[in-house]
Amino acid sequence: MGYCRLSSDFYTRWCSDSSEGLDADSIAFALELIREAKYERATFYERECPFTHTHEEWQAWAKNTDKLFFILYRSDGTPLSMVWLDEFSATNRQAFSHFCTFKTGEYSEFVQGGRQLLEFIGKSSCIMQVLGLTPACYRHALKLADNLGYVRTALLKKAVLVHGKERDVILTVRNL
Repeated sequence: MGYCRLSSDFYTRWCSDSSEGLDADSIAFALELIREAKYERATFYERECPFTHTHEEWQAWAKNTDKLFFILYRSDGTPLSMVWLDEFSATNRQAFSHFCTFKTGEYSEFVQGGRQLLEFIGKSSCIMQVLGLTPACYRHALKLADNLGYVRTALLKKAVLVHGKERDVILTVRNL
């Protein structure tokens, strides 16, 4: 399966072998929305260079079997955000979570739909907790993580490079 109606307001699709899963056009459109919003550099701050313009690298990245890649949609078909999980623990009970909203919805939709997506992931998989490492300077992303139910657990000093600069990160955990 690669599709689930989360509620009357939201549904999700993810990369899978199912015909209901994300197709190449939907994955490509997500990158276009990130670029249109000018969020690519902030979202992929750890990458030295952005994804190629041919979308081949982007497609391979989204479909990589070492991650779960989702797109959250409003019930009318409008894509609202993308979420991906990677770096799974040895038991697959924990994973690092990442997200990027598009400029296609309201903040309340990102929170409501995001909470529903996290609940779905918890109910339909063996994942019990998701973790986030968010640069402390990304206050908007931290606010959304707070509203999605993530709990701030630690400040890690100079833990990541954001565009070549050492930055502190906030470690967050969300029980599913």
